[in-house]
Amino acid sequence: MKKVIIFFYLLVASSTIFAQIYYHYEKFGHYTVIISGEYSYTLRSSELNITIITGNKTFTKTIDANDAIGYVKKMKVTDFDQDGLLEVLVVTSSGNGGYGDISFLEFNGQSFKSYSLPGLVTYYVNGYRGRDTFSIKNNRLVRSFPLYNGKVFNVQTGTFYVYYTFTCNNEWAISGIKHVEQENDTY
Repeated sequence: MKKVIIFFYLLVASSTIFAQIYYHYEKFGHYTVIISGEYSYTLRSSELNITIITGNKTFTKTIDANDAIGYVKKMKVTDFDQDGLLEVLVVTSSGNGGYGDISFLEFNGQSFKSYSLPGLVTYYVNGYRGRDTFSIKNNRLVRSFPLYNGKVFNVQTGTFYVYYTFTCNNEWAISGIKHVEQENDTY
C-alpha cells in the first residue's frame, strides 16, 4: 500500500488573534484523506474538516468546538481494527496542561461514525494534570500521562498507562492499566 503524507502547521499571530492552521493530506489505499482546520487560541474555538475522496465521490465531516476542543497534536489514518474500513484518529490538546483527547471516526464508504473513549476513572485522575500522549501498540490505543503528587506542585510520582481496545461491538473498552512509579533519588 503506497502512502503519501503531507502535513503542516501554521501558527498565525496578530495583535488580536493567535491561531493554529493545519492541513494533513494522505493517500491510503484507494482513498485520499484530507484533514484541515484551525484552532484559535484567543477565541478558544476549533474546527476540523475531514474529507475523504474515493473515485469521483467526496465525503466530508466537520467537527466543531462542541465535539473536540483544542489544537491538533497528531493525526493518523489507519484500519485500526482491521475490518477493512478506514479510520481517522485525531489527537487534540487543550488548556494549559495539555489535556489530551482523541477523535476517532470510522468511514464505511458512505458516511462517518464517531466513537468516544471512556472517561478517566477517578482512581487514575488523582494526580492527573494532563500532558497526555497517545500511541498505537499491538492493535491497542495507549494513552499515557504523568501523575503528580497532589501536595507538592511539580513533583512527578510516576506515569500512568491506559490501554484501549476497539471491540467487536464497535465501542472502546479499557483493556488494561499500568502505573509505573517514578524513582526518586533522595540524598
